[in-house]
Amino acid sequence: MRNDLVTPDPGAARSFYATVFGFALDSEGYLGDDDFTFLRRPDGHEIGGVLGDPAATSSAWGTLFMVADADATARRAAEAGGSAGAPYDMPYGRIAELHDPFGTPFSVGTPKFG
Repeated sequence: MRNDLVTPDPGAARSFYATVFGFALDSEGYLGDDDFTFLRRPDGHEIGGVLGDPAATSSAWGTLFMVADADATARRAAEAGGSAGAPYDMPYGRIAELHDPFGTPFSVGTPKFG
């Protein structure tokens, strides 16, 4: 599981979370031109990231659950009373945006790497 912040002001967010929690900031460039920075605990463990999106109207945290098969999990979520967008590929793997039966958004993803 990981949590990522989508925000129109990524510089301020990176500064805030690094200061408050002592997170290290790492921008490895895996997402191409996207303004994405990994947040890592002092022990180096990745806990999530900050994604700069100038089109975002506000900042919001999103939760991603890692699963063995994003497509199958999306189908099961819809069958269980939730809703699921079509899974899509991104540099890190395959992702699906879901909502539980109460309307709460979250994502599932199958990583490409180890």
